[in-house]
Amino acid sequence: MFAEYGVLNYWTYLVGAIFIVLVPGPNTLFVLKNSVSSGMKGGYLAACGVFIGDA
Repeated sequence: MFAEYGVLNYWTYLVGAIFIVLVPGPNTLFVLKNSVSSGMKGGYLAACGVFIGDA
């Protein structure tokens, strides 16, 4: 069914896709670090910076 897309084992593909979605990226870790060290205001500022930088 998915062999034409290079997926030979559906369950391995599903586990890999779920793992990639659940692992936090560098932006998430950056916002978390600033939230812990600077409080809620620092977290919001970091989130706004990430949002503006990604736009």
